[in-house]
Amino acid sequence: EIDLGIAFLGMPEVAVTGTNGKTTTVTLIHQMLLASGLDSELIGNVGTPFVSLVEPETLRVAIGSIPKREKLLVAEVSSYQLEAAFDFSPHIGVCLNIEDDHLERHGTFDNYLLAKSRIFSAQRAMEDWAILWADDPNFKKIRSFVKGSFLPCGMATPERLRERNGCFIDEAEERIVFAREGVFEEYSLADWKPLGFHNRLNLAAAIAAARLAGATHDGVAKVIAEFNALPHRIEVVGEINDVLYVNDSKGTNVSAGKVAGDPILSTMKDRKIVLLLGGQAKLGSWEPIREVLGGAVRQVIGFGASGDYIAEQLEVKFDVVADGTPQGKIRSGLWQVPFHRVATLADAVKDAAKSSQ
Repeated sequence: EIDLGIAFLGMPEVAVTGTNGKTTTVTLIHQMLLASGLDSELIGNVGTPFVSLVEPETLRVAIGSIPKREKLLVAEVSSYQLEAAFDFSPHIGVCLNIEDDHLERHGTFDNYLLAKSRIFSAQRAMEDWAILWADDPNFKKIRSFVKGSFLPCGMATPERLRERNGCFIDEAEERIVFAREGVFEEYSLADWKPLGFHNRLNLAAAIAAARLAGATHDGVAKVIAEFNALPHRIEVVGEINDVLYVNDSKGTNVSAGKVAGDPILSTMKDRKIVLLLGGQAKLGSWEPIREVLGGAVRQVIGFGASGDYIAEQLEVKFDVVADGTPQGKIRSGLWQVPFHRVATLADAVKDAAKSSQ
């Protein structure tokens, strides 16, 4: 589908992949371009298929005679799309992170990493840009596929802040520093609202991609000050009887669950957490979730098609069934966290509300 879109509309200017954070990042890039007075369109895995932009008149034009396009295309691309693409070479490619995911599709983590890395493998040296998270444990493997100009994102260090190209998060100074060909500029994080360090990573990658695609400094700064977290992504949906309800239903893998827990634990230190885990589980290690469990997590509720699988992965020891609800405990270090198994999300919310204070 990507190749068919390229044949009639040309290559997207920007493409973003990664296990987590793709939609937030492409939305930021898109809004930064719009705020800079440029015409931009979001396509791909974010919800608008590339080929849906092809007009009937365009189909009458022979392949190879691609009409001039004023609109910039910002694409979110998944491993599924990349593994099938023949000659994908966006002018600006971004890989945010690589974690255990989609192993039921790709078989091994190395196959999954290979599919993600195809965002860079056909880029042109000296003409295209590759933006990578330089602190990712798999950075070196992904870097080996890069053919275009390399621009790292990561945590600021004195050495990195002297790099000719890069986008680095300086938490001590509450700023992001972007460098291109030795020209440096800063962006304040004072008005940045979304929770969590991972969202600062998404922002750094978006700043780099947007500036390389033609966004202005003022356009980027405007979006930083006004942007709110997207729906279903660590989204505060209400507070009832002093209990805060947070919806992270777009966290569809274990590493995303860990990422969601971190900002809640770090910004709401006086609260206890009731954690709802369910739906259709994916293959991969559950250690990231076990790391979240501890003194702050009051209870875990498993629900949906994979509720029993989740209990198995968290090594729940069942010892009682109350009111038809299987109950047990998860051992996590010195802690024993209560676990309930229920049928549906609605049941899980009711159970959580009943046990929350």
